[in-house]
Amino acid sequence: MLCAFLVTYTSSGKTMGSISPLSVIANASNSFGSDFFKRLVQEKSGNIICSPLSVNIVLAMSAYGARGNTAHQMRQTLRLPEEDATGQSGYDSLITTLNAVKNVDLRVANKIFIAKAFEVKREYAAITKNTFHSECEKIDVSNSAAAAATINSWCANNTNNRIKDLISPDAINDLTRLVLVNAVYFKGDWKVKFDNKLTKDQPFHINSNTVKQVPTMTSTSVYLYGQLDNLDARFIELPYKGNELSMVIIVPNEIEGLQRIENNIHEVDFSRLPQLGRKQQVILYLPKFKIETTIDLNDLLKQMGMTEMFTDAANFSGISDIPVKVSKVVQKAFVEVNEEGSEAAAATRCIRILCSGARSSPRPLILQVDRPFLAMIKLGDIVLFTARIQKLCLKKVIKRNVWPPSGTTVRVDRPFYYAIIQHHQDSNIKQTPDLFHALEISIKYVAAGRTARYNNSKDFSSPNIFTRGDSVGLYIIGLSVLCVFLVTYTRAGKIMASNSPLSVIANASNSFGSDFFKRLVQEKSGNIICSPLSVNIVLAMSTYGARGNTAHQMRQTLRLPEEDATGQSGYDSLIATLNDVKNVNLRVANKIFIAKAFEVKREYAAITKNTFHSECEKIDVSNPTAAAATINSWCANNTNDRIKDLLSSDAIDDSTGLVLVNAVYFKGDWKAKFHNHLTSDEPFYINSNTVKHVPTMRNTADYFYGYLDNLHASFIELPYKANELSMVIIVPNEIEGLQRIVNNIHEVDFSLLPQLGYNQKVILYLPKFKIETTIELNDLLQKMGMTEMFTDAANFSGISDIPLKVSKVVQKAFIEVNEEGSIAAAATAMMLADRASVEPSDSQIMIDGPFHYAIIQHHQYSSTGQILTLFRGYLHNPESSLRIN
Repeated sequence: MLCAFLVTYTSSGKTMGSISPLSVIANASNSFGSDFFKRLVQEKSGNIICSPLSVNIVLAMSAYGARGNTAHQMRQTLRLPEEDATGQSGYDSLITTLNAVKNVDLRVANKIFIAKAFEVKREYAAITKNTFHSECEKIDVSNSAAAAATINSWCANNTNNRIKDLISPDAINDLTRLVLVNAVYFKGDWKVKFDNKLTKDQPFHINSNTVKQVPTMTSTSVYLYGQLDNLDARFIELPYKGNELSMVIIVPNEIEGLQRIENNIHEVDFSRLPQLGRKQQVILYLPKFKIETTIDLNDLLKQMGMTEMFTDAANFSGISDIPVKVSKVVQKAFVEVNEEGSEAAAATRCIRILCSGARSSPRPLILQVDRPFLAMIKLGDIVLFTARIQKLCLKKVIKRNVWPPSGTTVRVDRPFYYAIIQHHQDSNIKQTPDLFHALEISIKYVAAGRTARYNNSKDFSSPNIFTRGDSVGLYIIGLSVLCVFLVTYTRAGKIMASNSPLSVIANASNSFGSDFFKRLVQEKSGNIICSPLSVNIVLAMSTYGARGNTAHQMRQTLRLPEEDATGQSGYDSLIATLNDVKNVNLRVANKIFIAKAFEVKREYAAITKNTFHSECEKIDVSNPTAAAATINSWCANNTNDRIKDLLSSDAIDDSTGLVLVNAVYFKGDWKAKFHNHLTSDEPFYINSNTVKHVPTMRNTADYFYGYLDNLHASFIELPYKANELSMVIIVPNEIEGLQRIVNNIHEVDFSLLPQLGYNQKVILYLPKFKIETTIELNDLLQKMGMTEMFTDAANFSGISDIPLKVSKVVQKAFIEVNEEGSIAAAATAMMLADRASVEPSDSQIMIDGPFHYAIIQHHQYSSTGQILTLFRGYLHNPESSLRIN
């Protein structure tokens, strides 16, 4: 709990004029907290518990009343944004968010105690109430004992009686004008509790020469575990009930390696831990501990740059016209960790914990992809291609041990670092640019899905594709590179009348794509390659020219937003974003071919040009051969000659008014290329009875791998050079389990994959493949709800006053996967005609020495997110920490 005392002298108080969204405040608090904690542990020895967040909040309350150089120093130290509205909104959201966490007891409270004869300015009182949820209460400073008792009682009530005597009567006198107090309290039960019966004394290494026996808990469960090479340390994450909060422990590899962690703790980015570790079975030995500390922060805050607020030059005129200065900033904190969970409280306070262990060096996992599977190429979380592979070849696995491994032993018997973190699922926080930068990008990319299914050579005969041995082998025999060429054409083309930001269009496209692909694979057997994204774009172009019930059906099927401005902005951003990806060749192009005698309305031409980056070109439909050649030539040019003959001359006649075409082309090299000399024929199981041999590539590299329990499947992600693009492969556990994946593919949320897997060394066996498909989509689109556009009742009056209807929607797609990478292309054409026609060995981690820990909050709504540090500390001696009553 944090207390700041403002004492009268001759200056004026100012409040923090910084206003920023939750992400800005979270980043500012984390940056301040890293600097604060690093300085604190350099000055203080022994066990420490503190809450930089609590310090930050109470200082921010003061900063909002500061002016002049006092405000400048405080804002700089606290990393506050320039605009007050941003900061106020950020702190308001932060406190509201923390107080809304479910399944644990997490509370953040603020209070301002004011001397009876002192008045604060109305504006300042309003800011503290609306921004910090703080009320003002009068105290009689002439009766210091009673005043201190009032403040301490409030602290005790808001920390479950863990912080009782924050302020002594000596700290209050007739000069005291305000006491600003922040309290942070947390109590949570472990998601997997430790068994009391297993707790026993274990050695804990204080240093290389001193070992003590301390009560140590034991648990065997699945935890996120990984390496922090820059700190020469390892980490493990222990979740609390509800999964929003967790404790992260950082353990130095050397018994006396905690100093290196202390010196470089600012380098730890908690949002990247899922990328640095993996979930696995762990036997964890963790000492019980309890710590309480009281810290006077005046000197530390001065070293950080807040000097003037403690002097007679202090300017807090935003609080009152009576000159005031800060006399003291104090934090008192408490933490206890036992078999049930953790309890922590701060009235500004910091904790230290000790822990360490031996480095774990997991061996590669062997995953044999030897049965039909799905594969996706995605940009961020935007699915570009999806493939179903039914006929390929498989390489047999040498060993068939059980995966995951039986367990990695982690003994917390030396110094370690831990954190309590919150995984925030609030979708409103996605807009915070820094907190959710990665997620925001993912959402922007959600719309770009390409889908493919591949049926070509073998089948999976082994009963279980998951095996492990001394090296990991992922056998994806029979996978093909996914290419989708979509050429759309119709009588009356309409453009998507949905107006929404990129995220809305991305979500709409993904939702449409899941439904589209699910229906497609139910109707078509064999290998399939398609791009729902290409279909979506060409239909959207038509939708913008549709009216009445025709528009209603198309908008509903495409999940378009109601406002046109949103949709236009979204598609504009989507196409621009996809065309801007570096290090790979990714192109999205649109074109409208118009019969010479046909005129489109000026408004529609403007929309297609500005929104879909599409130009109009006249064609002579009376010469269908030349017209088809013109369209096909454009497709070939925009797909690197992969889609050459999208339309036949028979598809064009005198009734053709418009042909709307979208082309998507992708060519990318693998980040880790396969070696040609390792490619060999391997078996691929088409089904339980049929096996074929096909050319299969092999590579050993770090890949992201995990499980999809609801689909009875596993997945692996293969990145391309750009890192923004990757191929995701989903493999059923059973040889004939692909149908279950197909039926439930809509349940796969690619933004959540980082939570379901981990990076590790894998030996991957992947079949080379090449697929080309041409699909007429009329029937499928009608089943999805777009019926009227194919009839004489079609209303495309936004395109032209001449009655139009859709005669045909066709997509042609291509994909090739080889040692270098992947090539995929798709063209979708929509024709509008007039209505008359138409694993590893067990490893041991000994956390047997002093360790560092932190309680942090994960702000994330999909997969990854920004971190907010709530508590941090070190434990140097668990024995002494357990002596507190």
